[in-house]
Amino acid sequence: MNIQINHLQHIGMPITDIVISQAFYERLGFQPVMRSTFVHEGEQGKVSMMKRDEMIIELYQMPEPELSKVIPNEYII
Repeated sequence: MNIQINHLQHIGMPITDIVISQAFYERLGFQPVMRSTFVHEGEQGKVSMMKRDEMIIELYQMPEPELSKVIPNEYII
């Protein structure tokens, strides 16, 4: 089987502090294009879409009860 991936719409990354993470990616040249909230198990989380050229990243901060489950580097390949 020959599978080729030519384009990704965006990459989602769980983070523990959306303000600090947004500032970090802004220093790398990303600009915020959307900020919103979401509900997970009755609690409010935060999300920010950041864009630089054709790259889009989604930063999402889980609600407080879920933050302890976010393990640094767990999702990095």
